Amino acid sequence: PPRSTLCPYTTLFRSSYQSHLNDSWETISKFISRSLKIQKRNTTINHELADFAQLCKKNGIDYLVAKGQTIGIYYPHPMLRMSGDIDFQIKDSYETVKPQLEQVLSITLPASMPEKETSFKRNGILYELHTDLAEFGSKRNRRLWAELMDQAWKANYQVEVNAHHYLI
Repeated sequence: PPRSTLCPYTTLFRSSYQSHLNDSWETISKFISRSLKIQKRNTTINHELADFAQLCKKNGIDYLVAKGQTIGIYYPHPMLRMSGDIDFQIKDSYETVKPQLEQVLSITLPASMPEKETSFKRNGILYELHTDLAEFGSKRNRRLWAELMDQAWKANYQVEVNAHHYLI
């Protein structure tokens, strides 16, 4: 075909290809930007968790960290796992530990523990203090969970996150 016939198609193809390429680069840029934000958030939370762990250890507060930050190490790329808060449970009663936590962490907690959990922010990070990490309808399952938690408190399991070790 004469060159004049190809020109509109070539222009259309180039225009479409360029648009697709621009969309691809925009998508890649957004992905990289989001990945960097997630990594920064995880780094911030990990540093906060390290500080929390040191303060609790130094002041004799027994706790278990659960969920997100402890299972993150099992992800193919832990630093790309979306992270939102730090979930933990205390060993002693809320009434016993509350004044210590308030003093050590410079926070204010409710006078009495809500039914399942209470939350607070420290250094821009959300913490969730749980009374129990699981609910069960049957007495048998509650008893089994209590036994597992008792073993966890005795075992002093630790996980390493960014070269810091945490009791979980």
